Amino acid sequence: MQATVERLSPGKAVIHYEYDAQEYDSALNRVYLRDRGRARIPGFRPGKAPRPIIERYFGSEYMAFHAARTLLPEVYDSTLKDNNLTPVDDPDITIDKAEKGEPFLFSVAVTVYPEVTLGDYMTIDVARPSDFVDDDAVEQEIQRKREQGARILEVEDRPAKEDDVVNIDYAGTVDGEAFDGGAADDQELTLGSGQFIPGFEDQVIGMSAGEEKDINVTFPEAYGNDELNGKDAVFHVKLNSISEKELPELDDEFAKDVSEFDTLEEYRASVRKDLEEKAKTNAENEWDNELLERLAELSETEIPEIMIEREVEEDIYRYANRTFNNDRKKADDFFERIRNMSGIRESFRKQAGERLKVLMCMEKLAETEKLKYDEERDKDKLIEAITEAKLTQNMSVEEALKQLDNNPRLKENFTEMIGRKNTIAYLRDVAKRNAVKGEEPDACDL
Repeated sequence: MQATVERLSPGKAVIHYEYDAQEYDSALNRVYLRDRGRARIPGFRPGKAPRPIIERYFGSEYMAFHAARTLLPEVYDSTLKDNNLTPVDDPDITIDKAEKGEPFLFSVAVTVYPEVTLGDYMTIDVARPSDFVDDDAVEQEIQRKREQGARILEVEDRPAKEDDVVNIDYAGTVDGEAFDGGAADDQELTLGSGQFIPGFEDQVIGMSAGEEKDINVTFPEAYGNDELNGKDAVFHVKLNSISEKELPELDDEFAKDVSEFDTLEEYRASVRKDLEEKAKTNAENEWDNELLERLAELSETEIPEIMIEREVEEDIYRYANRTFNNDRKKADDFFERIRNMSGIRESFRKQAGERLKVLMCMEKLAETEKLKYDEERDKDKLIEAITEAKLTQNMSVEEALKQLDNNPRLKENFTEMIGRKNTIAYLRDVAKRNAVKGEEPDACDL
């Protein structure tokens, strides 16, 4: 047997196999022995017809194709390994030549994990975003807490205004026809929240309790529903009631009610500390994302369509689960309804492709710079990771490590995470070295 690999593109390869006549005849005989019992041929009991008759019964194309399928498992994995190919889809067999007494030729087209050509990542100089927390941010957080503790009081002596909570009934039509999800009764809406499509809430402002009117709006072009995208709609709205929020006084009593502190100043200092910790985490996450995006921008690859489509499917399913708070049945039903909507798929497609490219570039960089998990170098990081995951809660570190060795998939999860962290740490170091002399790549010194 001979195998040669032809790389058609970064994500596509064709493997050409050649077997001598004797190997081909042996494979045909295996197909004959396997399938002869399925043939129903007059004059022969099942499984007793000779091979030439069985070959005529099934046809030469069938016999050649299944001969190839019989031979392929014996050589496919080793061919992939020898040529550093990782398949992402099932192989597609084509018979190139199948004549008895002559070499048997067939080819296998396979979609593979694509080659990645890294750009000059040593030039990356992305600055760390600011994690500065100003006084306004602190006051906004305290105001949000006041909003949560607000009393809702019904008002009757004035029309609705921004920030009011209104209760409405509405029924929408497009071209005079009702549509799914376009009607509801006793719907609560905070005016100015942006909860409804653009223009709806603005037209409720100024209505009085008991008033009814028609509201004209236009659905956004990318609304996510092919039947409604960009369409004009009319909603008949009845405003049932208007309520406003009464906020608690901003004093020591408020601080005691919403926190463990006795004074407003202590509470304010605690809010600032929490915001600064969150800002630091967010700044580092944003920095990491920008570093990885820059790495991807500098690099080249061609992502196979099948990989993008699978990622889109997974993204849509995760979206369905989040929408219904992991209610499996409702999420599955919703997923089936929306999975083939062109607007939905297109909205997920771009981010799926970008995410795949980032992951592939990270993998290539880790391989190039030897950043993947190394038992000798990274064992302390593994111990730290399993400790954070509480695997050592009821056992010693040595016992936890032994359990990992007995569970290769779980250990792989930890080692891949460490490899990703090593890669991001490497890119941070590159960015720091490339910072303008005398400045750190950190914009938080305001």
